[in-house]
Amino acid sequence: MAAYLAEIIPYWSRHIDQPLEPAPRRFKSWYSRGSAEFIERFSLMVETLLANPSGARDLSNTVATIIVLDQFARKIYPKSATAYAGHEPAAHIARSLLSHSEEQSLPIAQQLAVVMCLSNMESLDWHDVGLAWFDTHLVRVPIDQQPLLESFQALAERRREIVRLYGHLPARNQALGRASTPAEAYMMVGHGYEFE
Repeated sequence: MAAYLAEIIPYWSRHIDQPLEPAPRRFKSWYSRGSAEFIERFSLMVETLLANPSGARDLSNTVATIIVLDQFARKIYPKSATAYAGHEPAAHIARSLLSHSEEQSLPIAQQLAVVMCLSNMESLDWHDVGLAWFDTHLVRVPIDQQPLLESFQALAERRREIVRLYGHLPARNQALGRASTPAEAYMMVGHGYEFE
């Protein structure tokens, strides 16, 4: 598996992460449906890691595992329960990295991929871990990286507020077999991937 994981971050960096885009657009790119080529290339890896999400033993492969579970599953199985099945294992792996500050040696885009997977959870506790990371790191990063972190922090704060208001992310309701309340349906009008 390690040999296959080695291609994830280079592919992600070239094709999915959009370093010049603001956070909402980059987030949409991360989680939009993958192409047929993408699905053919990565679906077996996604299935394998969803079935057994542990096993990465070095930092690079651990980050790749988080990206596959958190992002690639969404791209291969959009609007389905399987799309979200990798969020919890990805969040547990990410929290382990963050608790030991292991992510700090990573490029900033990879750090954001790690911490933003926490904002995909439907529990405020996870969101609070992610937001605490932003509070700590905004004062540490070079000044030219602060606007990027601030844009992702704002996005994470909006997602936390949705979970606080509704107890979950309502845009997932249909995929997860949940009925939407009138308030949830109203909230979702005009909103897209950032609330999914």
